[in-house]
Amino acid sequence: MYYILVSGKVQGVLFRKFAKDKADTFGIHGYAKNLENGKLEICAVGSANLLDRFVEYLKKGPPGAEVTDIMVKERVDKPFRLFEILY
Repeated sequence: MYYILVSGKVQGVLFRKFAKDKADTFGIHGYAKNLENGKLEICAVGSANLLDRFVEYLKKGPPGAEVTDIMVKERVDKPFRLFEILY
């Protein structure tokens, strides 16, 4: 599982939907959640190859986003059945 924090202009630009669409494309499970500090938190479970490809898309983000930093940490897998947008 990858724990990902995306910084920059990542809220109010449909970044969570973008992440969900890409996750669904790659068969990745987990969630995307806006944080109060303006960052986007993503937990993603899938094969290492697909997770790396997913992260490459997150580095660019959707139109209107401006990613200034992305932090990726590997963590122990948690069971997720799908990819969700959390509020």
